[in-house]
Amino acid sequence: MFVYNFFRVDLGLFASPGTSFGKDMNTQGHDGVDDYLQKVDLFFSLIFKRILSVQRYPIWLYRLTEDYKTESKCWELSSGMSKRLLQERKLHPRQTELQQQGDNFGRKPALNFADNLFDEAENNPSLTEEHLLNHIDTIIAAGHDTTANAVSNLLLMLAIHQDVQEAVYQEVMSVCPDKTKPVTTEETNGLVYTEMVCKETLRLFPVAPLLARKSVTDVKLDEKHTIPAGSCVCICVYTMHREPSIWGPEPTKFNPDHFLPEKVANRHPYAYIPFSGGPRNCIGIRYAWLSMKILIAHLVRNYRFKTSLRMEDLDVKFAIMMRITNGCMVSIEER
Repeated sequence: MFVYNFFRVDLGLFASPGTSFGKDMNTQGHDGVDDYLQKVDLFFSLIFKRILSVQRYPIWLYRLTEDYKTESKCWELSSGMSKRLLQERKLHPRQTELQQQGDNFGRKPALNFADNLFDEAENNPSLTEEHLLNHIDTIIAAGHDTTANAVSNLLLMLAIHQDVQEAVYQEVMSVCPDKTKPVTTEETNGLVYTEMVCKETLRLFPVAPLLARKSVTDVKLDEKHTIPAGSCVCICVYTMHREPSIWGPEPTKFNPDHFLPEKVANRHPYAYIPFSGGPRNCIGIRYAWLSMKILIAHLVRNYRFKTSLRMEDLDVKFAIMMRITNGCMVSIEER
């Protein structure tokens, strides 16, 4: 048996860089010091700190603070990686015969994010270098630690709730029992209970605990209350996901049955919004559910997870992303 802190491991964007950029970005390989990830974490923390400090809103005033200097250094490191990715792509374009024509069976390899982005730029002159850098920065910012955070919390929930972990294991072994084969997209459709567990984890521990929107028109809530056009509105997802009038008398209890079909049908569709909702929801929502189920399926059919932590022990910290401050400490046993 060995113990590993999944809270400190990025299981998301940078764990498999080929998925997004086709390149090992080595964000955790600097002599054991994950400098890049720490700097991005610090950058987001400073942004959230500024959001909560009205006196820091004027840029001329914020520039006088030490936090502004630190934030600028963090951004310089992050944007520098985006510029290197763009420069390397220019020096090494994707032009191999296999990629252009496919293999002997006519199959072409799937394109990663960078391939799709640069191919689109080649066919669309309006996409400037600045646009490309903005897209790369967005995918790094949006993908950084989000999947890792969600999966870390999910493994902790399985470790705390052994009965749930066993039910997930039994379902996984009934749908995709061969440990030597990868879990397919088609097989994930049969992981119904596993998806319920994923959703319940994100109900209690949404990656983004707060959402902000700007009202473009007057929004009438009832006879007495109207949100004026141009107003900034903040939605506390964390609080809404624990509202007793929506989730029953024990809203803080981990219960995957909250997502039984009959219960979902009787609940307002916007009562559960871990990926926001409407036309401006997260563009990666389908990929997120798919990747979470595939990763959990591979993990539970090979390992058991245990922890000494209890639900009542857990504390959370709000920022751009919400974290469990205890750390997701679990022990791992090979099955």
